[in-house]
Amino acid sequence: AKVKMNKKWGFIDTTGGVVVPLKYDEVENFSDGLAKVRISRHGSGGGGWGLIDTKGNVIHKPEFDWIYDFENGKAKVKADGAEGYIDRNGNLVK
Repeated sequence: AKVKMNKKWGFIDTTGGVVVPLKYDEVENFSDGLAKVRISRHGSGGGGWGLIDTKGNVIHKPEFDWIYDFENGKAKVKADGAEGYIDRNGNLVK
């Protein structure tokens, strides 16, 4: 389940143990083993939306303006006005 503490989001398991550290500014629920997570952009620094797995491993670092839902193994992504697609491993694909 997603959980928020001190203005940061993460995930806990059914016993209340932290599975994904509370370090994100926003998270979406897991779907098929992946969750969208967002880190705020500060100044010219990085940030944006990325993907993690159920263990908290980063599948794609947070850098997109948005990640759409996966369909047929691909998700549309937007970054700096451009659009593309990523696969479930976080790789850019056609």
